[in-house]
Amino acid sequence: EPNNPFSDDEAQAILAFVANGGGLFVIGNHDGADRDNDGYDPVEVWNGFFNAIDGAFGIRFDSNDITDSRDNNIHDDIDNSVLHGTYGHVTGTTYFNGATMTITSTANPDVRALIWKSSSSHGSNAVTFATSKYGSGRIAAIGDSSAADAGSGSGQLQNGWDDSRGTNAALFLNATRWLCREAP
Repeated sequence: EPNNPFSDDEAQAILAFVANGGGLFVIGNHDGADRDNDGYDPVEVWNGFFNAIDGAFGIRFDSNDITDSRDNNIHDDIDNSVLHGTYGHVTGTTYFNGATMTITSTANPDVRALIWKSSSSHGSNAVTFATSKYGSGRIAAIGDSSAADAGSGSGQLQNGWDDSRGTNAALFLNATRWLCREAP
Protein backbone atom coordinates (compact mmCIF):
# COMPACT_ATOMS: atom_id res chain seq x y z
CA GLU A 1 0.00 0.00 0.00
CA PRO A 2 2.46 2.67 -1.17
CA ASN A 3 1.78 6.30 -0.34
CA ASN A 4 4.47 7.93 -2.44
CA PRO A 5 4.93 7.71 -6.20
CA PHE A 6 7.67 5.45 -7.54
CA SER A 7 10.44 7.23 -9.41
CA ASP A 8 11.03 6.16 -13.01
CA ASP A 9 14.11 4.24 -11.85
CA GLU A 10 12.10 2.48 -9.13
CA ALA A 11 9.33 1.58 -11.58
CA GLN A 12 11.84 0.12 -14.02
CA ALA A 13 13.58 -1.79 -11.20
CA ILE A 14 10.25 -3.34 -10.10
CA LEU A 15 9.43 -4.24 -13.71
CA ALA A 16 12.88 -5.83 -14.16
CA PHE A 17 12.51 -7.73 -10.86
CA VAL A 18 9.24 -9.27 -12.01
CA ALA A 19 10.48 -9.90 -15.57
CA ASN A 20 13.45 -11.80 -14.14
CA GLY A 21 11.30 -14.17 -12.07
CA GLY A 22 10.31 -12.13 -9.02
CA GLY A 23 6.93 -12.20 -7.32
CA LEU A 24 5.10 -8.93 -6.67
CA PHE A 25 2.11 -8.62 -4.34
CA VAL A 26 0.29 -5.39 -5.27
CA ILE A 27 -1.87 -4.12 -2.43
CA GLY A 28 -3.91 -1.03 -3.11
CA ASN A 29 -6.56 0.68 -1.07
CA HIS A 30 -9.53 2.90 -1.68
CA ASP A 31 -9.62 6.21 -3.48
CA GLY A 32 -8.66 8.94 -0.98
CA ALA A 33 -6.60 6.69 1.35
CA ASP A 34 -3.79 9.23 1.60
CA ARG A 35 -2.26 8.05 4.89
CA ASP A 36 0.50 10.65 5.07
CA ASN A 37 -1.54 13.58 3.67
CA ASP A 38 0.91 14.32 0.86
CA GLY A 39 -1.69 14.23 -1.91
CA TYR A 40 -1.09 10.64 -3.06
CA ASP A 41 -3.13 7.56 -2.26
CA PRO A 42 -2.23 3.96 -3.16
CA VAL A 43 -4.66 3.89 -6.12
CA GLU A 44 -2.86 6.87 -7.68
CA VAL A 45 0.59 5.49 -6.84
CA TRP A 46 -0.09 2.07 -8.36
CA ASN A 47 -1.85 3.49 -11.41
CA GLY A 48 1.09 5.85 -11.94
CA PHE A 49 3.37 2.82 -11.80
CA PHE A 50 1.15 0.88 -14.22
CA ASN A 51 1.26 3.87 -16.60
CA ALA A 52 5.06 4.09 -16.29
CA ILE A 53 5.36 0.46 -17.40
CA ASP A 54 2.79 0.93 -20.20
CA GLY A 55 0.21 -1.32 -18.52
CA ALA A 56 2.46 -4.36 -18.89
CA PHE A 57 0.74 -6.30 -16.09
CA GLY A 58 -2.78 -5.76 -17.48
CA ILE A 59 -4.09 -4.42 -14.14
CA ARG A 60 -5.43 -1.00 -13.19
CA PHE A 61 -7.16 0.14 -10.01
CA ASP A 62 -10.51 1.87 -10.27
CA SER A 63 -11.01 5.18 -8.46
CA ASN A 64 -13.68 4.01 -6.05
CA ASP A 65 -14.26 2.98 -2.44
CA ILE A 66 -15.97 -0.35 -1.82
CA THR A 67 -16.96 -0.67 1.82
CA ASP A 68 -17.94 -3.64 3.98
CA SER A 69 -18.19 -6.08 1.13
CA ARG A 70 -18.06 -9.89 1.10
CA ASP A 71 -17.10 -10.94 -2.38
CA ASN A 72 -17.67 -14.59 -3.11
CA ASN A 73 -18.01 -14.37 -6.88
CA ILE A 74 -15.04 -16.62 -7.62
CA HIS A 75 -13.52 -17.96 -10.83
CA ASP A 76 -14.50 -21.61 -10.92
CA ASP A 77 -11.12 -23.22 -11.60
CA ILE A 78 -10.34 -26.16 -9.33
CA ASP A 79 -6.79 -26.32 -10.73
CA ASN A 80 -5.95 -22.74 -9.68
CA SER A 81 -3.45 -23.01 -6.82
CA VAL A 82 -4.26 -19.51 -5.52
CA LEU A 83 -7.92 -20.41 -5.03
CA HIS A 84 -7.41 -24.08 -4.15
CA GLY A 85 -3.99 -24.39 -2.59
CA THR A 86 -2.02 -25.80 0.28
CA TYR A 87 -3.56 -23.35 2.77
CA GLY A 88 -7.17 -24.13 1.88
CA HIS A 89 -9.96 -23.40 -0.54
CA VAL A 90 -10.85 -19.75 -1.03
CA THR A 91 -14.57 -19.09 -0.77
CA GLY A 92 -14.42 -15.30 -0.85
CA THR A 93 -12.65 -12.19 0.31
CA THR A 94 -13.78 -9.22 2.35
CA TYR A 95 -13.25 -5.57 1.58
CA PHE A 96 -13.52 -3.05 4.37
CA ASN A 97 -12.52 0.00 2.29
CA GLY A 98 -10.90 -0.78 -1.03
CA ALA A 99 -10.87 -0.25 -4.76
CA THR A 100 -11.87 -2.67 -7.46
CA MET A 101 -9.67 -3.31 -10.48
CA THR A 102 -10.08 -3.49 -14.22
CA ILE A 103 -8.00 -6.04 -16.10
CA THR A 104 -6.93 -5.76 -19.72
CA SER A 105 -6.01 -9.00 -21.44
CA THR A 106 -5.03 -7.12 -24.60
CA ALA A 107 -2.23 -5.50 -22.58
CA ASN A 108 -1.27 -8.81 -20.96
CA PRO A 109 -2.86 -12.10 -22.06
CA ASP A 110 -1.81 -13.74 -18.76
CA VAL A 111 -3.85 -11.47 -16.49
CA ARG A 112 -6.68 -13.30 -14.69
CA ALA A 113 -9.53 -12.08 -12.54
CA LEU A 114 -10.02 -14.56 -9.72
CA ILE A 115 -12.62 -12.78 -7.57
CA TRP A 116 -15.20 -10.15 -8.50
CA LYS A 117 -17.70 -8.06 -6.56
CA SER A 118 -20.56 -10.39 -5.71
CA SER A 119 -23.03 -8.45 -7.83
CA SER A 120 -20.79 -8.44 -10.93
CA SER A 121 -20.40 -10.70 -13.91
CA HIS A 122 -17.17 -12.55 -14.68
CA GLY A 123 -15.69 -9.89 -16.91
CA SER A 124 -12.81 -7.46 -16.84
CA ASN A 125 -14.46 -4.99 -14.43
CA ALA A 126 -15.27 -4.96 -10.70
CA VAL A 127 -12.38 -7.34 -9.99
CA THR A 128 -11.38 -7.65 -6.33
CA PHE A 129 -8.45 -10.08 -6.72
CA ALA A 130 -6.32 -10.71 -9.82
CA THR A 131 -3.13 -12.43 -10.88
CA SER A 132 -0.86 -11.86 -13.82
CA LYS A 133 2.46 -12.98 -15.25
CA TYR A 134 5.16 -10.88 -16.85
CA GLY A 135 8.38 -12.26 -18.25
CA SER A 136 9.38 -15.01 -15.84
CA GLY A 137 7.61 -13.39 -12.89
CA ARG A 138 4.22 -13.31 -11.25
CA ILE A 139 1.91 -10.63 -9.87
CA ALA A 140 -1.03 -10.86 -7.44
CA ALA A 141 -3.22 -7.82 -6.77
CA ILE A 142 -5.95 -6.81 -4.33
CA GLY A 143 -7.50 -3.43 -3.67
CA ASP A 144 -7.84 -3.47 0.13
CA SER A 145 -5.04 -3.64 2.68
CA SER A 146 -7.34 -4.62 5.55
CA ALA A 147 -7.98 -8.01 3.94
CA ALA A 148 -4.35 -8.92 4.76
CA ASP A 149 -4.24 -7.38 8.24
CA ALA A 150 -4.28 -9.70 11.26
CA GLY A 151 -5.05 -6.95 13.75
CA SER A 152 -1.50 -5.65 13.98
CA GLY A 153 -1.83 -2.69 11.60
CA SER A 154 -2.65 0.91 12.40
CA GLY A 155 -6.03 1.94 13.77
CA GLN A 156 -7.24 2.57 10.21
CA LEU A 157 -7.06 -1.14 9.32
CA GLN A 158 -9.55 -3.89 10.10
CA ASN A 159 -8.67 -7.48 11.00
CA GLY A 160 -9.52 -9.06 7.65
CA TRP A 161 -7.20 -12.02 8.11
CA ASP A 162 -9.54 -13.65 10.63
CA ASP A 163 -12.83 -12.28 9.26
CA SER A 164 -15.21 -15.25 9.12
CA ARG A 165 -17.08 -13.74 6.15
CA GLY A 166 -14.15 -14.57 3.87
CA THR A 167 -11.11 -16.79 3.58
CA ASN A 168 -8.51 -14.05 3.39
CA ALA A 169 -5.80 -15.99 5.21
CA ALA A 170 -6.01 -18.87 2.70
CA LEU A 171 -6.11 -16.39 -0.19
CA PHE A 172 -3.00 -14.49 0.90
CA LEU A 173 -1.02 -17.57 1.90
CA ASN A 174 -1.88 -19.46 -1.31
CA ALA A 175 -1.10 -16.36 -3.39
CA THR A 176 2.24 -15.84 -1.64
CA ARG A 177 3.15 -19.46 -2.25
CA TRP A 178 2.22 -19.03 -5.93
CA LEU A 179 4.27 -15.81 -6.17
CA CYS A 180 7.27 -17.66 -4.72
CA ARG A 181 6.87 -20.39 -7.36
CA GLU A 182 6.09 -23.04 -4.78
CA ALA A 183 2.79 -23.74 -6.57
CA PRO A 184 1.86 -24.01 -10.26
